[in-house]
Amino acid sequence: MVNNLQPAKVFLIAAVFFELLLNIVTPPLQSPDEFNHFYRAYQISEGHFLPEKTNNRLGGQMPQGIEDFVAQFRNSAYDL
Repeated sequence: MVNNLQPAKVFLIAAVFFELLLNIVTPPLQSPDEFNHFYRAYQISEGHFLPEKTNNRLGGQMPQGIEDFVAQFRNSAYDL
């Protein structure tokens, strides 16, 4: 039975297993730089594929609801 397994199927099964394991071990927004990735993902989901440049920094304005959501995780991401 092991001889009949195709490498692509083994990789797919292993990748799904380890990704699920990683998601369980590392909760969302628990790494200090994940906030920036979350903000960028939100901007892309709203159709803003290019970031806005303000005061020589890239980014953009976030709605208050997004800021409120992230605020509840901000302290735990920096408590190591």
